[in-house]
Amino acid sequence: NRIHLKHRGGGATMILIALESLIGLQIYPKAFVPTAAWTEEQSTLPIKNIKQLIRDCRYNIDLEKPLDQFPDSYITFKSGAIIKAFAGGNPQAIHGRRALWGYLDEFALTRYQRELIEAFNYFFTEGGQLSIISTAYGRTNEFWDILQNYKKMGYYRLSEQRVRSMREGRGSSTLM
Repeated sequence: NRIHLKHRGGGATMILIALESLIGLQIYPKAFVPTAAWTEEQSTLPIKNIKQLIRDCRYNIDLEKPLDQFPDSYITFKSGAIIKAFAGGNPQAIHGRRALWGYLDEFALTRYQRELIEAFNYFFTEGGQLSIISTAYGRTNEFWDILQNYKKMGYYRLSEQRVRSMREGRGSSTLM
């Protein structure tokens, strides 16, 4: 699992969620990628970013239907791959098939942090990677606890410098 303390406007949602997922879904054609964030608007941002990447891409990406027919909550690919956004305010409603990787964006701002991690852990019961990405929001929440104890809790901490290098094309990202 990974954790990343981001700052606003740094591109973490675009780089770590949208671009990484789009590339990953080309490598793992039947994968399911769940994402969630504290509001519906924030949770659909990766899907909107992926749609823009697909529009801008020179490589043909086969989708189940035309891109403009998808809502901002999911995209399905002809290969069977799916990326789906969930609103983090209702962890009980989060469900789907097993996943290789998934994302909790702006996790520190979510209300039910422990329940959200539990809901997402279901996706990874057979292995996989959860990436928790957020700006800071106080020191009395699950995000801060994980950030302070990431090694002991089995997380890899992404640095802002690494994300900046990935955005500038100087480094590589690891999905797994």
